[in-house]
Amino acid sequence: MGALALQRRRQYRQQCQVVVYYRNPEHAESLPQGGALRLYGTASVIEDAAVRTDVYDRMCEREQKADSGRKGHAVIIAIDRITNLRGDDV
Repeated sequence: MGALALQRRRQYRQQCQVVVYYRNPEHAESLPQGGALRLYGTASVIEDAAVRTDVYDRMCEREQKADSGRKGHAVIIAIDRITNLRGDDV
């Protein structure tokens, strides 16, 4: 593996800031703007086998079937802030 590939791999493992858009029309009356939210946080790739197993076991069956060989990575997001689509804190 080349030096650049190793550097990118290390960067991938570091924590990074993310925004996740969440929409659930079934909860449109209880959530703002038709059930849509933005969740801001810090994502971390988890390599600990016990935590990865715990995350896998909590996934829905459809997701487990998509990764039946358990080759995926566990990503944990520590949520710092939640807003509606206008940017107002929820």
